[in-house]
Amino acid sequence: MKMENKNGNINDRRVEQKEFNRQLYLVIPKGRSGLHRTINMSEVMTKLDFGVVARDTRMFNYVCRCLELTISEHFKDVHGTSQKHVFNVIGQIVHHVSETTLNVKRIKTILTLLEKSLKENKFTHVGSSKVWEKKLKTVEKWKEELDTLELPKREEDGQLQLLDLPDDCLRYILDRINDHRDLVNLGATNYKLNIMCKDENLWKNLCSFYFTEKQVWSALPNFEDDVIWLEAYKKLNKKHEKREYYAQELQLCNRCHSVFWGCTGHPCPVTAHKDDQNEFKHLEGSRDVSPQEFIKILFTGLMLPNFQR
Repeated sequence: MKMENKNGNINDRRVEQKEFNRQLYLVIPKGRSGLHRTINMSEVMTKLDFGVVARDTRMFNYVCRCLELTISEHFKDVHGTSQKHVFNVIGQIVHHVSETTLNVKRIKTILTLLEKSLKENKFTHVGSSKVWEKKLKTVEKWKEELDTLELPKREEDGQLQLLDLPDDCLRYILDRINDHRDLVNLGATNYKLNIMCKDENLWKNLCSFYFTEKQVWSALPNFEDDVIWLEAYKKLNKKHEKREYYAQELQLCNRCHSVFWGCTGHPCPVTAHKDDQNEFKHLEGSRDVSPQEFIKILFTGLMLPNFQR
């Protein structure tokens, strides 16, 4: 079985892209012992501008994943000012989602995690208990705002609708849906779409998109040709974590150890000096940093070996 990206190229979709008028980057400081010091969360939220960046479709899921990891693993240990910055970013995302009615499920997941963390750490958190209660009320207010959000209904305008498209066009659109819940929900709206959303090729592509070849083969019964790919996907989804894909990730410069958004770039001091260029010539310019790697750098100060000089 050939494993490849479900959509060929993760960047091949048209997205709403923002233009940034400044370079968004953060230099990772180095301590006396040679290890990299932990970074202040306030610095991250300010210099990488998570609140504004999340409005760009390319970076939305990446920012959300970083917030999910921060809230679920480290939020109770973050000091007051940094917590305030995290709340400001989440507030900006909630406002953006309310305006666009896009990605409602994703921000609801973040709010549920945040509410759970606030309640579980009610007596062990850092900072004032009154401020903690105020934060909990803010989260409840955001959840109510999203629960009352109504999707705009399309008026009768005589233009083509989804079901007016040829079947080949519908299949092309369905093949671009990478969330199985969206496929299931779409199939529940109409008999024709229900049949199309159960197409075996869709679920086979989802299996190849999210899981490794070894994982996929382990879910197949005795390597039979007559595979029910919908059932195989259900089995894989329960047993394994899905691979994560992002249209754009943070980049880490291997020369100056700056973390930056690829679409804005960063002023690398190493490439600006000829002597430094020769010293670091053997290093590649930069590489992607997954949300998990970034959170590890952020809270532990540790960098993976291939990041270090």
